[in-house]
Amino acid sequence: MKSTRVLKPNIPGGPARRSARGGRLRRAVAWLTSTMLYALALGLALGGLVHIVTVFAIPLVGSSDAVSRLSRELAPDAPSAQTGEIGAGGFVPPWPDPAFVTTYCRFDLTRGPQRISARAGDGFAGLSLHGQGGGVLYAVTDEIAQDGELVLLVLTPDQAADDPGEAGAEVRFVAPVNRGIATTTGLAVYRVLAPLPSLREKARETAASLRCEEAAP
Repeated sequence: MKSTRVLKPNIPGGPARRSARGGRLRRAVAWLTSTMLYALALGLALGGLVHIVTVFAIPLVGSSDAVSRLSRELAPDAPSAQTGEIGAGGFVPPWPDPAFVTTYCRFDLTRGPQRISARAGDGFAGLSLHGQGGGVLYAVTDEIAQDGELVLLVLTPDQAADDPGEAGAEVRFVAPVNRGIATTTGLAVYRVLAPLPSLREKARETAASLRCEEAAP
C-alpha cells in the first residue's frame, strides 16, 4: 500500500510575522497609555493653575459685585440714612423689573445695632438685607408692618447677647458669622410694587422712606 502524506500549507513569514504583529500591538498600547497619562498630568496642572489664579482674583472680582458698586454710589461720608434708587445712578442691574421701584441704603454694624425702617405701601413691598458679595442675608415682606411701618433691627451676635430685646418689639435679625468673620456691612434693599404707570410716583415716594440708622440705645 502507498503511504499517504499530509501536505501543510507554506505560509510566508509564519511565526515571525505573528511576532512582529504582536510587537506593533504592544507598542500601540504603550503609546496610548503614555498619551493618556500625559493628558491627565496636563489636565491636573491646568486645573491647579486655574485654582491659583482664581484665589488671587477673588479680591479684585469681589469689589465689582452689585453691593459694592451700589455702595460706592452713596457718598462715603454721608450718614447711613442716605437712600439711593436703583437705576437712577450709574449702576443699572441687568434685567430690572419695571413693575417695582427699588431703593437701598447702607448699614454698618461697627457703629452699633442698626434700625432698618420703611413706610409700608398700599400694595406689595419687600425688604431684604444683602452682604458683601450680593448674597441675601434676610428678607421680609410688608406683612410684618406695624402701624404702617416695616422695622427691622439688625445686630451682630455680640450686640444681640448684650441686648436680649423685648417680646413683641420689632423684628430682630442677627447677622451671620461666616468662617469666623462676622458680617458687619451691607445694603438694605426695599422693593415697592407699582402695578400701573400712574402709581409709580406714589410707589417711589414709599420706597424713598427707607432708612438705615443707628438704633437708639
